[in-house]
Amino acid sequence: MLRPDESSNSIPAIEEGDQLLNCLTQLATTLEAIGTSSVLVTIDEVQFINDHQAQVSFTLKRNEISGPVFHDHVDRAVMIDGKWKVERDTFCQLMGFMGVECPPRLRTS
Repeated sequence: MLRPDESSNSIPAIEEGDQLLNCLTQLATTLEAIGTSSVLVTIDEVQFINDHQAQVSFTLKRNEISGPVFHDHVDRAVMIDGKWKVERDTFCQLMGFMGVECPPRLRTS
């Protein structure tokens, strides 16, 4: 969920990840300011709502040894072009909890 693909300028596991790569740069700066360099996300449970939506429960830690920042946090994933991705709103909510603001959605006509 937090791994960028520099060659495509995107975060492949995130819906609209091509618009959100800068969030990970901001996150790295925020983490450095609080004295850590990594975030660990662990999937706890997946419940499929239908063939293109799922609820995902996950735990987030600031690093491998810290206590959880979020435990059993539930959000959504969606199937896009045959691949499961974290919903953009879920990603942006998580970024907001860590002090990073996502850019507004690009409008499509």
